Amino acid sequence: MKVLIISSNTLLAAPSGPVYLAGAARQAGHEVQIYDRLFAVDLAAELTARLTDFQPDVIGISIRLVFGDEIDLGAPLGTRHTDLRPRVKEIVDIIRQVSPARIVLGGPGFNYYAREWLEYLDLDYGIRGEGEEAFPLFLKQLSEGGDICSVPGCLYRKGGDFSAIPPCPVQDLDSQALPAYDLLDWQPYAGRKITPAIFTKRGCAFSCTYCPYSKLEGKRYRLKSPQRLLAEARHILQYT
Repeated sequence: MKVLIISSNTLLAAPSGPVYLAGAARQAGHEVQIYDRLFAVDLAAELTARLTDFQPDVIGISIRLVFGDEIDLGAPLGTRHTDLRPRVKEIVDIIRQVSPARIVLGGPGFNYYAREWLEYLDLDYGIRGEGEEAFPLFLKQLSEGGDICSVPGCLYRKGGDFSAIPPCPVQDLDSQALPAYDLLDWQPYAGRKITPAIFTKRGCAFSCTYCPYSKLEGKRYRLKSPQRLLAEARHILQYT
């Protein structure tokens, strides 16, 4: 299948989830591209051109945040951070105008408000939790007409409501595909001295009120081996 991963992030930071998902989908045999919204000059024109040229079968939209850093001092307390949902809706509206591709949501910002996101955008599919294993399985089930309810973390529309499958954390981090930084245009990031991140572990046993990681990645601590980290570092050095 042709798979387009869209990074909807508008925060000046390197994408992480999209490149890991793209690597996983490519390793599973799919043709994959990444569209990075962050540096878009004309979003509608650029995304329309990419959709028309690539003709994806499935589009994964990565949602990093729900609220932005911009502050509206005139808004009531508790509502002053910028609502980023309209920016994602803009992407979905453009897709619907030019492409019949299936759309699936994911990312940290989706995890916390999964049902609300699908209702707001009138979409049928989303994946909560870590996606390196769940997303390729989702693609496999779609392409083969299989049962979506077997996909860990999948939230899908069924009979006018949504059914949810519990997420399943990736156990063997070393066996996962390398992040597909080669599919990104890194020049805009390099020009702003932004560096990619290397994640050495997943999970956290603590439940700090200010931190989302135990909910995003689970409480079981999982480490990458030194060999895996060196492979990621070499890959990043080669393509960024």
